[in-house]
Amino acid sequence: MNFLPDENKIFLKKEYIRRLFALFGFGFFIIVLIGIVLLLFPFLSLKVQQKIFESQLLVSEKRLSSNNINDILPVTEDLNKKILIFEEIPKDSIEKSSIVRNIINRKTSAIKISSIFFDKEKDKEKITIRGVAERRDDMLYFIDSLKAEKLFKKVELPVSSLLKDKDVDFAISVEL
Repeated sequence: MNFLPDENKIFLKKEYIRRLFALFGFGFFIIVLIGIVLLLFPFLSLKVQQKIFESQLLVSEKRLSSNNINDILPVTEDLNKKILIFEEIPKDSIEKSSIVRNIINRKTSAIKISSIFFDKEKDKEKITIRGVAERRDDMLYFIDSLKAEKLFKKVELPVSSLLKDKDVDFAISVEL
């Protein structure tokens, strides 16, 4: 049983709500203040690091602009000379990869290629294909398929490669 008059009850209830809001407001203020304090140190640290990096960048830019210009000029001249070498290559020359691909596509499973050598003598390009054929007929079929290729001007096989009937070592010379 409550013996307080209704006016006092209303006043106490309002006072209770006011104190509750003040408590929550004070708690919120403390949390925000702690957050600001905790974020202040990383912020200041990042600002200091930013200034250090900016000063290092400035120093490195000055060093690059003054010292390395004289070092870069010989390198660019050397690169220009190398580019000129590539520009002197005739445009009608055939890529080595397409030649190797063509040779490999023409071989059968009975032919094992061990090496392909490219050699340039004066105005002639020569390819030497070395390998082993299971039988002489397989090797002759491979040579005929190479001769049928329009890309190759001349296909030669030493006579000594025709002596054995099985496991025939060969060295085919192809002229482009």
